[in-house]
Amino acid sequence: SWSLEFAAVLALLAVLLPLVATRPLFACLVVAGVVAWAGQQLPLRLGLLAAVICGVIAGVVVEQLQRKRTTQ
Repeated sequence: SWSLEFAAVLALLAVLLPLVATRPLFACLVVAGVVAWAGQQLPLRLGLLAAVICGVIAGVVVEQLQRKRTTQ
């Protein structure tokens, strides 16, 4: 008796996992997932907003670090 919410999560994972081809995208997904999980108890679902912001920042930082390494 799995809930419909769990099925929705599995469907999203099935769509997203094949798209993870680069380190910045992987970092973005991992950071966003951890922050969303940690922020579940925040009011007004602010954990999701924090997850989006932190995920984008993580992806940008990892991409910039990769560019620095390739130029050196």
